[in-house]
Amino acid sequence: MGVPQDSSWCWRKILADREVAKRFIFHIIGNGLNTRFWKDNWHPLGVLTDRFPTALRYDSSFHAEALVSAGITQDKWEIPPHISASLGDICDYLHTIQIDPSCEDQVVWSASSKGDYTLKETYNALRPSKPNISWTKLVWFKEKIPRHSFITWMALHRVLRTRFLLFVWGITTDPSCVMCGQADEDIEHIFFECPFAEFVWTHLLLDLGYNRSILNMEQEVQWCMLNFTGDHSVSYIKKLTFNAFFYHMWAERNRRVFRSESRTPSQVLQGIRSDVRLRASGFEKSLSDTDYNRQFMARWGLDACFSVPQLINCYWKKPFPGFVMINTDGSLNGDVAGFGAIIRDEEGNVLAAATGSSPPKTIILHELQGLETGLKLAYMHKFRNVQIGTDSMAVLSYVQRSINPPWVAITVLRNIRRMIQSFESFHICHIYRETNEAADHLASLYPTTGFLEVIPSSFAEDLKKIIFDDKNGKAYPRRVY
Repeated sequence: MGVPQDSSWCWRKILADREVAKRFIFHIIGNGLNTRFWKDNWHPLGVLTDRFPTALRYDSSFHAEALVSAGITQDKWEIPPHISASLGDICDYLHTIQIDPSCEDQVVWSASSKGDYTLKETYNALRPSKPNISWTKLVWFKEKIPRHSFITWMALHRVLRTRFLLFVWGITTDPSCVMCGQADEDIEHIFFECPFAEFVWTHLLLDLGYNRSILNMEQEVQWCMLNFTGDHSVSYIKKLTFNAFFYHMWAERNRRVFRSESRTPSQVLQGIRSDVRLRASGFEKSLSDTDYNRQFMARWGLDACFSVPQLINCYWKKPFPGFVMINTDGSLNGDVAGFGAIIRDEEGNVLAAATGSSPPKTIILHELQGLETGLKLAYMHKFRNVQIGTDSMAVLSYVQRSINPPWVAITVLRNIRRMIQSFESFHICHIYRETNEAADHLASLYPTTGFLEVIPSSFAEDLKKIIFDDKNGKAYPRRVY
């Protein structure tokens, strides 16, 4: 449809982006009756309009307006040989698309995880993206001081206007450091090479419980990334100190440049401690009662609520009498993803196991794939009374139909629900992660195939030990509060 001539400028701009919007409209195939084979976006290759063979123009089944259902016969893909030759690689991908004749096709907005249009997720899908910065969590965190984090962000991006940078640009004639006068004032020098900065940072490290030599800036940031991790009070104070150091060092530099005033290293150090202590006094500090945590808070003069963690023992859950237990799990690790399942009897003996991998998407999808793998394995071995043990509350909710899954998992969940109907008895329960190590191990193997049955006699020693411990009732400690 063309753009009406009497449209407003705003409406014309909206209509001009229809082609962009089409990219995000995706059809999940059910029975194929509501999706056009050539003109809708349902195939891994995208919209197939440009691949339409002219030889099929007058074909009775695969003409230009044909529906996807034209390629489905008796609940499976069935393309006539003479048509298959014309379709080429279009047919090669059909086996990767699962169909469910009992369901209608579903249209989703692919830019959104749930399949519904949201402005935020659509914006993120359209905007240019860059790789994640490794030090992001060191600078931007829950209890940050925004002005401190902003200066640190500029420093780590090397965009602060140091005297050396201004000298290179021809704006100033003196590139020397205003705090020591011993070297050019660049980013590396002003924060970690200048004797003034070394004094301040060394004493801050002592406040944080570290007695070590200072490295160059890149190595120092890497060290902080490894040692200032976590989302707890101690971690927040370490990150606050890191960012306050950058802020106050830059503030001292500016004070000397623009106001001809100066403070001693001890005064700058005291200013950093004061800012960190003031911010830390404003958030809850609930910590495990350990000597390290007590000494850390004492050094900063901060009160905290120390608690003794409560531990419970949990055990591998045995199946009901007459049932088999299927432990399932999924794994997502950067650019690899996998899933696994293991079937055991009431005594803990392994009856079957499988692993698999797929392109990385979301952890929920891969956990559901683990469940799908377990059900497939049970069906292959003719087990009819099955009990599922999953450490994912989300998987439990999806199977019980209480919430909707991400759209990328709709097809897998359809298949799971269909397979459940093939068993005489089916039960699913939540188990603690500590007791699901065998399935977690299988999910982390990342084979090159989508489904690989693993013969129990071929298990590696580490998996054998997990199974042995489960079978013999090993108690796995779990922390609770």
